[in-house]
Amino acid sequence: MTSNEDIPAAPDDDVIAIPEDEQVTRAKVARLRAVYDKCVKKGKDRAAKMDAVARGAGARTDAQIAALADRRALFEKFYASAIRDFPKSATGRAMRTTWTAATDDDSEYLATPIPDQGAILLWNAEREAGEKLSNSDILFHQYRLAASDEATDKDVTDYVLPVLNYMWTENAGAGEATDLYQYMALLNPARDGTVAVGPRLWGSDDYYALLGATNGAAPTYLVLDHCVDLGITGISQIEVGALTDMTYRFTRD
Repeated sequence: MTSNEDIPAAPDDDVIAIPEDEQVTRAKVARLRAVYDKCVKKGKDRAAKMDAVARGAGARTDAQIAALADRRALFEKFYASAIRDFPKSATGRAMRTTWTAATDDDSEYLATPIPDQGAILLWNAEREAGEKLSNSDILFHQYRLAASDEATDKDVTDYVLPVLNYMWTENAGAGEATDLYQYMALLNPARDGTVAVGPRLWGSDDYYALLGATNGAAPTYLVLDHCVDLGITGISQIEVGALTDMTYRFTRD
């Protein structure tokens, strides 16, 4: 793996300065650190699961084929997808997928799959209780639909999809992210109240914290559930961008 020398390690408790003119108490820092540590632990668990899947990756088993067929059937029965204009995307378009039983008008999966670049750009994912599939399953099928019209008609065992290189998420701020980012901002040597931009490499605490956060679930499960179809075996690094956009870089088989 690439060296972690440029990645700031999680500090000891006495490393973070707490200036008196900042309304930051030791109790608050301890609470934020607890969130960070919890995410690190969860990220290590997710990484271990991906490693186990990578070691066992190969031809699909009968159970995997059955599971993939079941998920595709659920997607086709309970979800609807349509392409819409979306100027923010580099392609000018996005795919909007909705659960047919949704009761909230804001419920949607809005993404721009770009198979010829091996990319998924995720703009929004608002799900409701009771949905039939996970975020990662929706993203996989959006990618499949975008790969070619032909792919929609193929048998479940005949997918030949472009390898997925990365997934980008706009403003990855779901769940515990606010507390997590506040703590990571304290680690930023610039002391400007922002999370330092740049890559967090596999094996660093920041990498595990971001992987273990709520937004790390979808890229993790793209590996766990769809590694064979997407040609991926893990996540090599997570890049923090401006406004805490995240790019998850996948390792290939």
